[in-house]
Amino acid sequence: MAALRRDQHVLSVKPLVLKGAQSVEIENEARHRGLLVSVEYHKRFDDRSHLARQRYRAGQFGEFRLGTACLLEKWYYRHSNFQRWFTCENSDAFTYIGCHYVDLVHFITGLTPVEISLYGIKDRFPNGNEGYLWTDARVIWNNGACLNVQNALGFPDEAPGQIRRV
Repeated sequence: MAALRRDQHVLSVKPLVLKGAQSVEIENEARHRGLLVSVEYHKRFDDRSHLARQRYRAGQFGEFRLGTACLLEKWYYRHSNFQRWFTCENSDAFTYIGCHYVDLVHFITGLTPVEISLYGIKDRFPNGNEGYLWTDARVIWNNGACLNVQNALGFPDEAPGQIRRV
């Protein structure tokens, strides 16, 4: 809002806001001033994403029907700034991580999600705040396809192949 009030366009990394009403306030201010507000999804800038989009739209992959994505972030993320804002009332692992997979399917295929169901499992951060640190989502697309997405802040710090945290 401070940037808009200074007549500046805004490009934000998600999340832009934590509550829907805040997005309406930003939208109204931007429209009033004739300014652009956008949220960037950095996974779109990956060359592989552009290549997949190009090949999908050229018909080389057939039609998207079923997909699975899974990303379990490292456990030590729980000790980061996440524990201040990544709480039950503000976010969850799917909203934070899984949204990238939803955006990529849309970016690559042009399909639109029409239904999302989400199951979240609560856990506690070291500071005692509670969050949905484990999620399992199902996204149905306008062509009837389904994308399943699992996300968590729970990959063990000391798992094989991990860099030891000092």
